[in-house]
Amino acid sequence: APGIFDIGQPKGIEALPGAALSGQSTILLGQPLTLTHTSVRGHVLHLAFDLTSIPGPIAPFGLYQLGPAPGFLVVNAVVPSSGAFQFSTPTPAVTGLSGLVVYFQSIDFDGISGWLSNLHEVTIL
Repeated sequence: APGIFDIGQPKGIEALPGAALSGQSTILLGQPLTLTHTSVRGHVLHLAFDLTSIPGPIAPFGLYQLGPAPGFLVVNAVVPSSGAFQFSTPTPAVTGLSGLVVYFQSIDFDGISGWLSNLHEVTIL
């Protein structure tokens, strides 16, 4: 429908799903942790983790849910055009880590737009 200030140009809106982070929610000491980041298209990916979660909005990218520090960067890569990137890392076999909860979050950015993923929580058993 034409707007009040119609200049004869077509109007439209495009909605794209944001980034998502999924994977194991519990792991055993010494077991590899695998996380999958998915987005609409290939972007630059940053994946970080922290031991605390204090949500705060970062407009226009979404909700940053790691601690107040920028977190600990574990991946800086390029998501392929398929929009899926899988990350795997070993977990130290240190008994003192048993019961530890670690929070992961990713952000992808294409130079113009970007999205923060959901917070992914992993408990080390």
